[in-house]
Amino acid sequence: YGRENATVASVLGQIVVVQCCFYFSFTLALLCVNFIAGADARLLDQMFSAQHLNLSNVPGWSAVISFVIAATIPTTLAIVYAVGRSRKCLDFAATTFSLHLFFSSIYGGFPDNRTWWVLNVGAGTVVTLMGEYFCSRRELLEIPVPAAPAPSTEEVAKV
Repeated sequence: YGRENATVASVLGQIVVVQCCFYFSFTLALLCVNFIAGADARLLDQMFSAQHLNLSNVPGWSAVISFVIAATIPTTLAIVYAVGRSRKCLDFAATTFSLHLFFSSIYGGFPDNRTWWVLNVGAGTVVTLMGEYFCSRRELLEIPVPAAPAPSTEEVAKV
């Protein structure tokens, strides 16, 4: 179970699905929270610049709240439904947040903000634990086995 689905294309596809879900939900959460809070900030800076992920101003709070929302529930659900295996949750969570580190480093330089690291390591841990929990629950569900058709009267008479 799992080896036949572990082609390079399928794994890359799963990574793309999880990463896109993370960034889509992060963008949507930022738009909503910025609108509610009245924050006027550039979305790319809030997403990829460690200096904008802080607790000292409204755009920083908006970024932190949006990151927590996006990095936990939607990313976990993406891993549960796209990957579906509890033993792969750590791999995909680590890949998601490692790619976010890579993109953040390209956009705004290597993150040196303690808040950025705490949020990313914490979110990675939460996504891994929640993903493993929900995947293991799905793996433990009963597998439906179709019932064999009842023998016809002719088959019974032959025996």
